[in-house]
Amino acid sequence: MNELKKNILFLGEATLNSYAQVFFSRNKAFAVLLLVVSFFDPWAGTSGLISILTANLVAYKMGFSTYYIKDGSYGFNSLLVGLGIGLYFQPGLEITVLVIL
Repeated sequence: MNELKKNILFLGEATLNSYAQVFFSRNKAFAVLLLVVSFFDPWAGTSGLISILTANLVAYKMGFSTYYIKDGSYGFNSLLVGLGIGLYFQPGLEITVLVIL
């Protein structure tokens, strides 16, 4: 149970840092603000969050540096792609699969 909690906290911090990295920041409050603002369009926010989680999980499973994962260096680019897909395309199964990939 302790290992699961540690992994969830790691993924949460990596996700927040990915939002902050969009503006080259490390401020957690700013990251939470960006997370909230991204959900002004619910589909864009959801697809951005899914893309970050997927990128960070794949990077972790492939053995990439945990420092850079936690720093948000691997997740911020996928956030931008996920937000863009969520803004320009209607929700659907095909688009959801595209966001995950």
